[in-house]
Amino acid sequence: MANCYMCDAPATPHEHVPPLCIFPEKKYMQDGIDYRPNLITVPACNEHNLKKSADDEYLQFLLIHGYFNNSLAEKHFKTKLLRAISRRPALLAQLHRENTPVIVGDIETVAVTIDRARFERSLEMIVRALHFHVFHERLLHPMRIHATLLMDMESEVADVDNAGVTRFCARVRELVAEAMPVGDNPTIFSFKYRCHGEDCGWHQSFYGGFDVYVVASPRWTPASIP
Repeated sequence: MANCYMCDAPATPHEHVPPLCIFPEKKYMQDGIDYRPNLITVPACNEHNLKKSADDEYLQFLLIHGYFNNSLAEKHFKTKLLRAISRRPALLAQLHRENTPVIVGDIETVAVTIDRARFERSLEMIVRALHFHVFHERLLHPMRIHATLLMDMESEVADVDNAGVTRFCARVRELVAEAMPVGDNPTIFSFKYRCHGEDCGWHQSFYGGFDVYVVASPRWTPASIP
């Protein structure tokens, strides 16, 4: 029996990577396209699969709100997610509990405050699962995770922090530039990766517009990761 991609516990079910909820069900889409063929799965224990369903839903909810997402994200939101919100209105209320008006281009919208630790924990598990899928071994190194859409809007050093995030994302994008995108459902999710020695860079793209950049390295300690 295989062990979990995250720990030494025996794997019982298989975990979809990213979580299955990220991919729209065919019955909810009007285009008749199946957005769930050939999904990636990895061996997982109950702790790292079934018990994180609430975190998966939170991740889906945040990703689908990406400002630069494609039309499939909007369709997914208007079907399955609106039904979920009707059952759990607190989910939407929690996301918009603290928001700040912003202008992107010429369009007025809002920036929301998120549970960053919860969000990044889900993204970290996706990268560790993808690494297991690609290399058939667990990834144990600490990670730095940033997304161009997640910016500091409140602290006194926001401009410095945001500039650092922009540089980090640009470096990872350059690192994986020549890698081929992986994923049979690229309008929903695809990823690129490249390893140099023990350091690995990952670029994940959700719904064509929510980009996440990750570097895993044994040289970092948790205290050194911003």
